[in-house]
Amino acid sequence: MEEDTRALVKILLSEKEGYNKIMVVAIVGVGGIGKTTLAKKVFNDEAINAKFDKVIWLSINQYFDKVELLRTAVTLAGGDQHSENALAVLQPALTAALTGKKLLLVMDDVWSHTAWGDVFETTLASAAAQGSRILVTTRDERVARGMKGLRPYHRVDTLNDEDAWSLLKKQVVSSIKDGNEIDMLKDIGLQIVAKCGGLPLAVKVMGGLLCQKNRERSEWEMVVNDSIWSVSEMPEELNYAIYISYEDLPPSIKQCFLYYSLLPKNAVFLKSCIIGMWISEGFLHEISDDLEELGSKYYKELILRNLIQPKIEYIDQNFCTMHDVVRAFAQFVAREEALPAHSGQTGIISKLSARKFVRLSLESELSESHELDWSSFKAQKTLRTLISVGNINTKPRDSSVDFPCLRTLHTDSTNVALLVKSLDELKHLRYLSIERSDISSLPDNIGNMKFLQYISVEGCKQFVKVPRSIVKLGKLRCLIFRETSISWIPRGFCALTNLRALHGFPALVNGDWSSLEELGSLSLLRALGLKVLENVSAAATSSATKVRLAEKVHLTYLSLSCSSRLGDDGLIKAGEAVSEEDQRQIEEVFDELCSPPTLDRLEIVGYFGQRLPRWMMSASASCLKSLRILMMKDLACCTEMPDGLSQLPCLQFIQILRAPSIKRVGPEFWRPCCHLSPRASQAAVVFPRLHRMELLGMVEWEEWEWEEQVQAFPVLEELLLDNCKLRRLPPGLAFQGKALKQLHMQHVHQLNFLENLVSVVDLQVHQSPDLERITNLPKLQKLVIVECPKLKVLKGVCALQRLVLEDYGMETLPEYMRGINLSHFQLDSSLALLISIATGQPGPEWDKFSHVQNVKAYANGGPNNPRKWHVLYTKDPYNLETNINLSFMCTGTLSLFKDAQRFESVLKMTRRTFSYICSLVKVQSLEDMNSYTFTDGRVLCLEDRVAIALIMLNSGEPLEAVALSVGVNESTISLVTERFIDATWEQADHHLNWPGSSEIEKVKSMFDKIHGLPNCCGIICTTHIIFGSQNCNNETNDDIIVQVVVDPDMRFNNIWLGGSDAMNQMSLLHDSQFFKECDAGALVNGSKLELSSNGSEEVEEYVIGAAGYPLRPWLLTPYKQQNMDELLDSQVEFNRRHSAALTFVLKVLARLKDTWKCLHGGMWHPEDPKELSRVIYVCITLHNIVIDMEEAPMVRPLVVNYSKRVRRLADEDAVSVRDLLSQHFIGRSSQSQGTLYLFEDSQMFESVLKMTRRTFSYICSLVKVPSLKDMNNYTFIDGRVLCLEDRVAVALIMLNAGQTLDDVGSSVGVNKSTVSLVTERFVDAMRERARHHMKWPGSGEMENVKSKFDKILGLPNCCGVVHTSHIPFGSENCDHERNFCVLMQAVVDPDMRFRNIWQGWSDRTNQLGLLHNSELFKECENGAWLNGSKLEVSSEGSEVGEYVIGDAGYPLLPWLLTPYQQKDTDDQLDSQVEFNRRHSVAVSFALKALARLTDTWKCLHRGSPKIPCEMWKAIQACCMLHNIVIDMEEAPMARDYKVNYSEQVRGISEEDAARARDLLSENFIRRSSESQGLSANPSGSGIEISGDQQDS
Repeated sequence: MEEDTRALVKILLSEKEGYNKIMVVAIVGVGGIGKTTLAKKVFNDEAINAKFDKVIWLSINQYFDKVELLRTAVTLAGGDQHSENALAVLQPALTAALTGKKLLLVMDDVWSHTAWGDVFETTLASAAAQGSRILVTTRDERVARGMKGLRPYHRVDTLNDEDAWSLLKKQVVSSIKDGNEIDMLKDIGLQIVAKCGGLPLAVKVMGGLLCQKNRERSEWEMVVNDSIWSVSEMPEELNYAIYISYEDLPPSIKQCFLYYSLLPKNAVFLKSCIIGMWISEGFLHEISDDLEELGSKYYKELILRNLIQPKIEYIDQNFCTMHDVVRAFAQFVAREEALPAHSGQTGIISKLSARKFVRLSLESELSESHELDWSSFKAQKTLRTLISVGNINTKPRDSSVDFPCLRTLHTDSTNVALLVKSLDELKHLRYLSIERSDISSLPDNIGNMKFLQYISVEGCKQFVKVPRSIVKLGKLRCLIFRETSISWIPRGFCALTNLRALHGFPALVNGDWSSLEELGSLSLLRALGLKVLENVSAAATSSATKVRLAEKVHLTYLSLSCSSRLGDDGLIKAGEAVSEEDQRQIEEVFDELCSPPTLDRLEIVGYFGQRLPRWMMSASASCLKSLRILMMKDLACCTEMPDGLSQLPCLQFIQILRAPSIKRVGPEFWRPCCHLSPRASQAAVVFPRLHRMELLGMVEWEEWEWEEQVQAFPVLEELLLDNCKLRRLPPGLAFQGKALKQLHMQHVHQLNFLENLVSVVDLQVHQSPDLERITNLPKLQKLVIVECPKLKVLKGVCALQRLVLEDYGMETLPEYMRGINLSHFQLDSSLALLISIATGQPGPEWDKFSHVQNVKAYANGGPNNPRKWHVLYTKDPYNLETNINLSFMCTGTLSLFKDAQRFESVLKMTRRTFSYICSLVKVQSLEDMNSYTFTDGRVLCLEDRVAIALIMLNSGEPLEAVALSVGVNESTISLVTERFIDATWEQADHHLNWPGSSEIEKVKSMFDKIHGLPNCCGIICTTHIIFGSQNCNNETNDDIIVQVVVDPDMRFNNIWLGGSDAMNQMSLLHDSQFFKECDAGALVNGSKLELSSNGSEEVEEYVIGAAGYPLRPWLLTPYKQQNMDELLDSQVEFNRRHSAALTFVLKVLARLKDTWKCLHGGMWHPEDPKELSRVIYVCITLHNIVIDMEEAPMVRPLVVNYSKRVRRLADEDAVSVRDLLSQHFIGRSSQSQGTLYLFEDSQMFESVLKMTRRTFSYICSLVKVPSLKDMNNYTFIDGRVLCLEDRVAVALIMLNAGQTLDDVGSSVGVNKSTVSLVTERFVDAMRERARHHMKWPGSGEMENVKSKFDKILGLPNCCGVVHTSHIPFGSENCDHERNFCVLMQAVVDPDMRFRNIWQGWSDRTNQLGLLHNSELFKECENGAWLNGSKLEVSSEGSEVGEYVIGDAGYPLLPWLLTPYQQKDTDDQLDSQVEFNRRHSVAVSFALKALARLTDTWKCLHRGSPKIPCEMWKAIQACCMLHNIVIDMEEAPMARDYKVNYSEQVRGISEEDAARARDLLSENFIRRSSESQGLSANPSGSGIEISGDQQDS
């Protein structure tokens, strides 16, 4: 088999002459020889999966349906078939999904070459890429010939004698001792396998037969000498080994085996269903009347004999399949009595007409309705079994009366509502299963069907009522109501004492009666499922006792279910909180439902008690001693895991799905151990037989306690964890879990590391955002990592062969790739990373993947094409292929790319913004990357195309002029621009989203600060965009009316367009989605503004609109100004602010049109008028992008979280809302608006106070609370009280003007003592309220600081620059001595913020003394600061910790790096010179920050008048103000009062400062050389890096 696999793989991967695109390779052989097994090995081969873009497996049976086959292919190809039933629609869908893809299609078990010729050949010939392959398995050589398969066909050889003997022995042997015993029978075994003809299936079936025999020569000789081997009547394709195994079956099992072959091949029939059919047919006979147990025994024997094979996806062998060869044999034997038919078969009607059958099985696809009509088999009057899966056409006159002898009727997904009425005529019916149908009830007189033993209406969603007469069915053994809407159970149900299985039985209460009471007498039940147990009221709790579960000694399966209280997020649904009383009540109900000790499988669903039932706890869990399978789902309120399971001797499988209240799994999980002595505890083994455990959807689970000494889970092989907050795996799992082979984890938040799992072979980790390292998994062979962005360390995985990575946000391959030796690496990533990989050896990623034997990397090409772009690499023999044109991704060649100043002037944006726009449109542009050229034939690269499109949109130049300037013909420019517009429309729409909940709060805050409009969400306005020039009648060609909503940063947050000929401002508003959502309460529905202290008066969110809009509760228009004297002061003030806001919108629109001149009349526009709207959308989107990237940085998420609250507009009065708001304006104005002259002139305001109005308002908000304590204490000379803004302005002037108290006082009309006191109070308030603006950065913020130092100054892992400066106060005295001088030590960040300062008197300390006394020194020396992530500076793993830069006056410390001493620069190494160069630039950067501080706050200047407060306080306040201006105006940063610092303690004593400096300087040189190499990279990545540094 292995040799065959290698040979086929080699053929499929090779290139053959004469095959233009697709080559067909055929595997030919008789049934049962292993064709499918061989094809699966090829399909799963690593080299195959590395070579082909798509690998698809299709099972083609003898009677395939073309439509269904094509739909399956479209789905597997990643396309969308929209439930279509037409070949004409599905074939283009398959073409779209596979175009350009290198495909391997496996067509298994093909009986006719029409499956290829009529369905796939034409489609794949036009769509699939060169080198695609078809692998077909068939019994018939003519099929291979018809498909033009490669010759010679691959014929599967029969097993040689030794291999056949090994396979036979494997079937029979169960232990080493058995093996030695069987070896004594090898000579006879070889004779047996010889008779099997070397067919693997036949050998396996014979192995199943021999398992039933004694291991004696005489028994085996009887098999060899059986006369069946010489029977000649059987068709050649049927197998004698199966025949002899069949003949060895007891007669009763023979019938069961033949019946099994009748079941439709593509349908799912569970074990219990099949056994029910066997019972109904009378195949099972037992004196004890335990027919279900006997049926289970027969079922297991068929499995043991290899006549049916269990599907591993199903628990407990509940579903099996039958091999086609075995099925064919059984159907041949039963051919006189049974007809299995498929709607795709020909000749069904003639067969039904020619012969009377006893059993009939029909299978049809949903797409087929022809031929199979109910009337087609009416003549089968002797029919005892009718099984129908799929659609059968029925007519009003059709009736089930046509089959008077029917015993078994099973229909699935069949429209049988018309037939149900006559069911009671089937007097002999024993088995009735109507599943997934539209019936709502059964016949009222069903009680007359005395022989009924089995009834199932599973999946009939409309089924609501059980007929009253059902209680008369005394022979009923099984009743299934699962997935129905049943709401009524008849009294007297207790009469059904013969029931063995009852599923989906509802707990219904009617007065003092409960349906549960009816179950007490049903003592023969083996399986019981109860649902809606929450219906059992407190008064009816005793009815649960009356079920008498503990007395049901035959019960092996129990399901207890309530309606789930959990939503899709796994948490309790809103409005469905569970009261303590409800919890207590359901606990009491479940306590009474104690299971008997015979229970094998237990399912609990929707339970909402706080504790689990008492009989699951340690003291009572003996009732579960036989339990093998436990499944619990939707435990809404349960806070602990069950504590009575750990010693259950039979428990093999546990699944807990969705338990949001469990936060900790502790020792109680194995509580019986906790009650033993320490010695006994160590000896006890916890969960001794558990093989598989699934803990899923425990969304709040954080801790799992399992200490190393607790012996537990000795045979646990599979562990699945999903959707939890688990911080770490317990030590006990690593120490005791020696059998663990598979560990699958998904959405495990807070987990930082995985380590020491020494037995794990298969590890899959999906979407675990905090996972940082995986170490010491020595047996790990396969690793799948999906979206784990923090994973940086992968070590100790010496056996790893296959790595799968999926992360579309990944920018570079992880560094750990260098240290692992892989055979296969598969990557799904961003297009940017794929391009870097495609670059190959010159690229930055080459060293990380070049040592891997096979690499297969993909990037997304859109929602319907997730793997459009690929790179395929093989190390030996070397091969690197990609469908990406690398030259397309290189730096632009237009002249403007050579001049940074001209670049920004022409394109109206920075290089960084331009690069971002290129990244947005990159994927779409790759689709036609070779389509557009310069006039000299050179292909336009991506950057050239984007630049040309931007020029066309913003220059206002005619097409001819642009074409001439860039060397591209006019038609190309037009097409390129239109392609850019389409791509931006598709990829950048998130830049036009309405703000989410958190974002809208920032918008509202800024509207309040800038425009004095609290709780305002935007300004709505309508404008006209005119395209084209005037025609001969002086009419414009195209005029579009645009409605926009603008935010305070000049972004457009919503737009809506219409034609001006069909709409006006009002109709456009009413037509807009914005209006509809706001009027429905779905937008502008966030937090309210409280206008009174008691909360009685509130105003909801709103937007501002001009007088032409209607007044709505969410859209506030101005008061009408018929007579200004009639307006109240509050209304005048409202109109003033309203008018200022509308003026602001006009400025925004003017800026839009000035930048994007295509929006002016007479400029370029697309020829198709329908595209004009897109042009407007794209220009507005580009406008927003520039603001987002350059002016007011904002992360635009692809998915926005909106408020889920629905605003009740019907309860609001728009007029009252506006009045309340206007009155609020007046109230606020009287409280806080400044009256100084500078408040009247915005230009003077910023000139005097050295900050914007917004920053000033923020500072006022900081000091507001302390200032309220003496709010009436300070007045102007004329007696007016200084409001808050006046006081803040006076203090700021005093600090920044450098003037005397007298000068400041006279300029603002305040006496000097008031100026002095106001300034002192302001300084104290700032020190109290603004200290968070000068805190040492937390862990996350520090990473940003380090990143900027690296980009700007080339200092990786640097956290700041420390410098000491003299701050002089006062003027010189008569002896020319300074009155005061403060020594200040400051740490500066790359945005020029002061992160830490320390002060001392210059006459008492010096630079070194100040350092040693400072907080910085103490915290760093203790390892509490500068203790974050380390920088790896060499391939040997050498690392340098975080550090700050200091000049030569500081000591060299591991965390404080000073320059190399320059006694003789010629003696310095290049690395030391480079270090000193960068060091010097950094120190000068700090000097600039200090100069800016003293230039702005002139109170810190030499010669400035002494300020009226303590000097060290003034310095602190000025530094804070300096930082606030930067935070608010230059480099916005969220400042938290609580900062999360790293909890790691840095071991400073173990570090060598000189060594750290040397390592760092060498790293500079190495990075510089690498960077130079990158700049030559044709992908352009190196040039972009240097460009970013230049911009910075």
